[in-house]
Amino acid sequence: MRGKLAIIGILGLIIGGASVGGVIFALAIGDISTLRDRYDDLDQDYNDLELDYNNSISDYNVLFGDYQSLSNVIEDPLTNPVVPTYNQVISWLSSDDTDTHDYVNETWVCGDFASMLMVRAKEMNWRMRIAVMFYSFSGDAGWLSTSDAYGSYGHAFNMIHCQDGNDSDSELDLYYIEPQTDTVWYVPDGSDNHVHYTFNIKYSGGINGTVWENGEYWVNHYSYFA
Repeated sequence: MRGKLAIIGILGLIIGGASVGGVIFALAIGDISTLRDRYDDLDQDYNDLELDYNNSISDYNVLFGDYQSLSNVIEDPLTNPVVPTYNQVISWLSSDDTDTHDYVNETWVCGDFASMLMVRAKEMNWRMRIAVMFYSFSGDAGWLSTSDAYGSYGHAFNMIHCQDGNDSDSELDLYYIEPQTDTVWYVPDGSDNHVHYTFNIKYSGGINGTVWENGEYWVNHYSYFA
């Protein structure tokens, strides 16, 4: 009797051990499957990060190239600048987006527009300058004054010499550009068109849609640089 009980006990231990082993095996299989899923997720994350990294490197190279080009434009002097034709300037202005920016008082004003357009013209190897004028309208304190150098208002815009114009001489022709609107004009002076503005003279026309409209204005001071 005792022998049978011993045999039964041994069989119970074997069967119980097999059940526990089966459970452990099943848990192990489940862990492996979970780990494999986790590995696949991490591998996908790595691939995504590698793609983002490569895209970032590509973007960096493009930005660095743009920076180098812009740095050269700003820092290096022009060598053998090209004098464009009037039509080339007009075509270039139509594709340039300087005029699309918003005027923001105290932040982005006429001088900023003029500086931006000048730098971009330098990229074309054109010598564009910034013109500055102080002026007055009828009724202002500086109107018709020969002693008030600052007038009542000030404005910055651009100027550039072109190979051709609306006159018959062979001289380069001077054009003014309002960078906020792409308006282009020149100053007539009898048969000698395309001249600079002169102090203490009354003018009309010019920049339409920004500061001068079509009314008369008195030039208290005028200069240009760059």
